[in-house]
Amino acid sequence: MEPDDLGQRRETWDVVFSTWPPDAVRPHATRRLAKVLGRNPVVLDVNYGPGRDRLYQWARGSGISAQDGRGLLLHQGALSFRMWTGRKAPVDVMRAALGLG
Repeated sequence: MEPDDLGQRRETWDVVFSTWPPDAVRPHATRRLAKVLGRNPVVLDVNYGPGRDRLYQWARGSGISAQDGRGLLLHQGALSFRMWTGRKAPVDVMRAALGLG
Protein backbone atom coordinates (compact mmCIF):
# COMPACT_ATOMS: atom_id res chain seq x y z
CA MET A 1 0.00 0.00 0.00
CA GLU A 2 1.26 3.43 -0.86
CA PRO A 3 1.20 6.22 1.75
CA ASP A 4 -1.41 8.13 -0.27
CA ASP A 5 -3.79 5.15 -0.06
CA LEU A 6 -4.05 5.42 3.72
CA GLY A 7 -6.81 8.02 3.60
CA GLN A 8 -9.15 5.42 2.07
CA ARG A 9 -8.77 2.88 4.91
CA ARG A 10 -11.61 2.32 7.39
CA GLU A 11 -10.19 -0.42 9.63
CA THR A 12 -7.59 0.11 12.34
CA TRP A 13 -4.22 -1.57 12.41
CA ASP A 14 -2.38 -2.94 15.41
CA VAL A 15 0.81 -3.85 13.53
CA VAL A 16 2.47 -1.97 10.69
CA PHE A 17 5.27 -3.69 8.80
CA SER A 18 6.65 -0.98 6.55
CA THR A 19 8.79 -1.34 3.47
CA TRP A 20 8.14 2.25 2.39
CA PRO A 21 11.23 3.98 1.05
CA PRO A 22 12.36 6.73 3.42
CA ASP A 23 11.32 9.49 1.01
CA ALA A 24 7.70 8.28 1.22
CA VAL A 25 7.54 9.07 4.94
CA ARG A 26 6.38 12.66 4.84
CA PRO A 27 4.09 14.54 7.21
CA HIS A 28 0.95 13.87 5.14
CA ALA A 29 1.70 10.12 5.17
CA THR A 30 2.29 9.96 8.91
CA ARG A 31 -0.89 11.98 9.61
CA ARG A 32 -2.86 9.46 7.54
CA LEU A 33 -1.12 6.53 9.21
CA ALA A 34 -1.88 7.91 12.66
CA LYS A 35 -5.61 7.85 11.80
CA VAL A 36 -5.64 4.10 11.07
CA LEU A 37 -3.51 2.92 13.99
CA GLY A 38 -5.17 0.95 16.78
CA ARG A 39 -4.89 1.71 20.50
CA ASN A 40 -1.51 0.02 21.12
CA PRO A 41 0.16 -0.26 17.73
CA VAL A 42 3.57 -1.65 16.89
CA VAL A 43 5.56 -0.35 13.92
CA LEU A 44 8.37 -2.25 12.23
CA ASP A 45 10.23 -0.14 9.69
CA VAL A 46 12.57 -2.42 7.73
CA ASN A 47 14.80 0.53 6.88
CA TYR A 48 17.78 1.23 9.10
CA GLY A 49 20.61 3.70 9.38
CA PRO A 50 20.79 7.46 9.77
CA GLY A 51 18.27 9.24 7.60
CA ARG A 52 16.70 6.00 6.38
CA ASP A 53 14.56 5.22 9.41
CA ARG A 54 12.06 8.08 9.23
CA LEU A 55 8.99 5.99 10.01
CA TYR A 56 10.74 4.41 13.00
CA GLN A 57 11.77 7.84 14.29
CA TRP A 58 8.25 9.22 13.78
CA ALA A 59 6.68 6.28 15.62
CA ARG A 60 9.08 6.50 18.56
CA GLY A 61 8.59 10.26 18.74
CA SER A 62 4.82 9.68 18.81
CA GLY A 63 5.06 7.24 21.71
CA ILE A 64 4.40 4.21 19.50
CA SER A 65 6.29 0.96 20.08
CA ALA A 66 8.65 0.64 17.12
CA GLN A 67 11.61 -1.30 15.77
CA ASP A 68 13.86 -0.47 12.86
CA GLY A 69 15.23 -3.00 10.39
CA ARG A 70 18.45 -3.83 12.21
CA GLY A 71 17.02 -6.92 13.92
CA LEU A 72 15.79 -8.25 10.60
CA LEU A 73 19.19 -7.53 9.05
CA LEU A 74 20.91 -9.35 11.92
CA HIS A 75 18.92 -12.54 11.49
CA GLN A 76 19.07 -12.49 7.69
CA GLY A 77 22.83 -12.08 7.93
CA ALA A 78 23.19 -14.88 10.48
CA LEU A 79 21.16 -17.26 8.34
CA SER A 80 23.16 -16.34 5.23
CA PHE A 81 26.44 -16.80 7.08
CA ARG A 82 25.41 -20.31 8.11
CA MET A 83 24.28 -21.16 4.57
CA TRP A 84 27.50 -19.90 2.99
CA THR A 85 30.01 -21.25 5.51
CA GLY A 86 28.22 -24.14 7.22
CA ARG A 87 29.18 -22.58 10.56
CA LYS A 88 27.11 -20.86 13.20
CA ALA A 89 27.22 -17.08 12.80
CA PRO A 90 28.82 -14.96 15.53
CA VAL A 91 25.46 -13.40 16.37
CA ASP A 92 26.70 -11.58 19.49
CA VAL A 93 29.46 -9.88 17.49
CA MET A 94 27.04 -9.04 14.70
CA ARG A 95 24.46 -7.68 17.20
CA ALA A 96 27.09 -5.43 18.78
CA ALA A 97 28.26 -4.19 15.37
CA LEU A 98 24.68 -3.13 14.61
CA GLY A 99 24.41 -1.32 17.92
CA LEU A 100 21.75 -3.66 19.25
CA GLY A 101 23.58 -4.35 22.51
